[in-house]
Amino acid sequence: MTLDEMTQIILNHWKVHAKTAIKDWTPAELMEQARARAMLADAEMQSLAAVGVDRQTAWVDVRNSMALRAPA
Repeated sequence: MTLDEMTQIILNHWKVHAKTAIKDWTPAELMEQARARAMLADAEMQSLAAVGVDRQTAWVDVRNSMALRAPA
């Protein structure tokens, strides 16, 4: 999964499930925050890969644990 794909998944999820958390954000802020979350997710996936976890399993793990959480 690419960084762009992760960013889009996070954006779509937030638009549906975190409307109140992002309601005051501009489109640029929303994109910036989603991209930052995707970059964190990618870094975590790389850490998991370093200990032998395949990329797909790492994405599922990271997605469920942090990537799709509503912004604070």
